[in-house]
Amino acid sequence: MNRVLQQVAGILATGDIEFDVADSGDTLFVPFDSAVLQVDANDGDHPRVEIMAWLLSELDLDPAKERAIRERLNGLNAEWLYPRFCLIPDLAAITLEYEFPAGDMKPEDFREVLLHLASLAEDLDDELQADFGGRRAIDHAVSATAELAERSAKSPDRDEPQEATSMLKRILGGG
Repeated sequence: MNRVLQQVAGILATGDIEFDVADSGDTLFVPFDSAVLQVDANDGDHPRVEIMAWLLSELDLDPAKERAIRERLNGLNAEWLYPRFCLIPDLAAITLEYEFPAGDMKPEDFREVLLHLASLAEDLDDELQADFGGRRAIDHAVSATAELAERSAKSPDRDEPQEATSMLKRILGGG
């Protein structure tokens, strides 16, 4: 875990914000209701924290729906100073993304931004899902939990909490 990500983990811990660390140690996952924020950090010449939420995935992107999604995201990007709302066609996913300069990061500023992004992601994933379909981060977690329960019933000696965490990380792309 690099220096900036260690600082972020400390800020989250002292602010009683729940998080998990990817097996690689390079990413933090911060769950908020139906959203999960993925937090990465760069501690190079211009240190920054990169925050991303997978708002929706598994979208059916026919040309008309893709055009409608792009129009909606362009409207959101025009409305909000930050973050960026992105469509990733190759992954059939919509993300919310924000970069936070970490050079002189103040814990209270970082927590405020993180909680604002989490609230926004939590609201928008439901709204966008109602309009465009797809699956929210929580939908993946529910599916993973059901899959894990089924596996556990077949093999009761499994470490369920650890396996659930690892499965969610794989689903969300962090390990």
